[in-house]
Amino acid sequence: MLVLIMALSLFGCTPKQTQADPTDAPARETETARPTETAEATGDADEEWQTVESRSRREELSDSAMAVLEGSMKADEIEPCTDYNGGLMCGECFLRRGTEEGEDGFYAYDLCLSMRRQKDGKYETRYECAEPFACFPAETLELAEASLADHTKAYLGLDVIFQEGDGIMPMRGYAGSDWFLLMNSETTQGKNVHTIWRTDDGESFYEFGHNNDFIGVVTGACILSGTTGFLCQTEMRSQYSWFRVFGTFDGGATWQDMGLEIPMEREGCPLLYSTAFAPTFFGDRGVVFVSAVYEDWSFSTTYGFISSDGGRTWTLSE
Repeated sequence: MLVLIMALSLFGCTPKQTQADPTDAPARETETARPTETAEATGDADEEWQTVESRSRREELSDSAMAVLEGSMKADEIEPCTDYNGGLMCGECFLRRGTEEGEDGFYAYDLCLSMRRQKDGKYETRYECAEPFACFPAETLELAEASLADHTKAYLGLDVIFQEGDGIMPMRGYAGSDWFLLMNSETTQGKNVHTIWRTDDGESFYEFGHNNDFIGVVTGACILSGTTGFLCQTEMRSQYSWFRVFGTFDGGATWQDMGLEIPMEREGCPLLYSTAFAPTFFGDRGVVFVSAVYEDWSFSTTYGFISSDGGRTWTLSE
């Protein structure tokens, strides 16, 4: 878990000596949980554990991408990218140290349960991750944390500390079977930083290049090989935001804007917000979905960009 000093708290990290509030979505009761660190609460009545479920929806994103490539669906018919899942970006996952089937490691999870209850006048909060889909050596997490701390200091001017425990919200990022992107969810002036790690043999990991020079927030990632990868980042401009998709073909040493563009006006309404989600590839064929909202939220839609050459060129789908 990452903590930024002097930064505002968002869903992935918490300022020092505070905890994130997991009540962003309707809660359900759960039967099992253990007490964790507590905070003062009003009232004396004990409550049952209230649970909020957050899911990455990676598989839905993949299914939607395949449907667009096959022509069975159009991008504006895709549901997974038309909204956010309780603040979780479509395709984003949870990253946490854990033990699964007796194996200790650093895991990428599709599901996180945020649990909260009031007991003896205090609030208890805990987080449980489930449905792991990738495991990395535990020592890789330490290297990634050190790198992320260096980047945070260099690009945001902030110091960081890392915390772990059931009462600490898991870190969030993006991952595949042989790579992961770790980022801070705190933003300063519309920017966060990231570190990307990859393995060629399943054992030794190395730091892939980053695109922290761009002033924006990471909203998606896909690393295809030791040389090729893509980052979706959002550029914040006052009350507006614009998506950008960057690609690298030299292991992250340099990143180039792939030039993806969507209409700046629809039905007489100017574009307000746009977000690109994690690219999905099937061999050389790939899809990037972009969610767009136009003036006064009067019109919103999802666009799809298709590549047939490993992401070197992209075409807006019809």
